[in-house]
Amino acid sequence: MKATAWIDDSAGTLGKLYDMKTTPHMFVIDAQGVLAYQGAIDDRASAAGDPRTAKNYVKQAVEALMAGRAVPVAETKPYGCGVKYAE
Repeated sequence: MKATAWIDDSAGTLGKLYDMKTTPHMFVIDAQGVLAYQGAIDDRASAAGDPRTAKNYVKQAVEALMAGRAVPVAETKPYGCGVKYAE
């Protein structure tokens, strides 16, 4: 998937609203504005190995929603560097 848009949340407003702990910490929001998935982008926290062979939770969630199905995994533990919010 290619990102076609992104949000500049330098104030941390959305990050705090969704309790974002790491970067990346992925969120998939459905067409009704409901949080459908949150957590890791995939099941490979290590940089080792081919990322194309990882289970991509975000892709699974988006594909399920686009097909009108329930998201198979709604939450996983995110991994990455900790988010530091400005005070």
